Amino acid sequence: MLDRADFEALYLECEGPFYNIALRWTWNAAAAQEIVQETFLRLWSRRLVIRRDRAGAYAYRCLLNLCHDHARARRRSPEMTHREPVDRSGRSAEATVLFAQLRRALDSLSDEQRDVVLLSEFAGLKQREIADLLRIAPGTVASRKNAALNILRRRLS
Repeated sequence: MLDRADFEALYLECEGPFYNIALRWTWNAAAAQEIVQETFLRLWSRRLVIRRDRAGAYAYRCLLNLCHDHARARRRSPEMTHREPVDRSGRSAEATVLFAQLRRALDSLSDEQRDVVLLSEFAGLKQREIADLLRIAPGTVASRKNAALNILRRRLS
């Protein structure tokens, strides 16, 4: 069972990494915030049946499922296709170009590769943690990450 204090601690620990992952899936700040909020709503609604030691894994899995659902909906629906947003970040023109290249490079990865890269680089999870979370072998995590990084290097060079 997950009590309020455990839930709040998990929220404080994971909200930032969850948002970063959702943002790199959706490329839309509002959608990323909605996904993070829905993740924690689902966790809270299941707090009585989720073991405390598995709550983090459940939340990450839920987050990734919601990100995948959003990506599938975006691919199916022409009005949801992501357009380049108006840049209100104050970035230089060069930084904006680099950001667009990074976005296209990440978008070119398979869902499986993208999950591994985002979990390791934006959530800071270790190979074993990612393997447990995704229910795959650690060697598979390593090979997916290696393949993804090779794709990113080629696309960004």
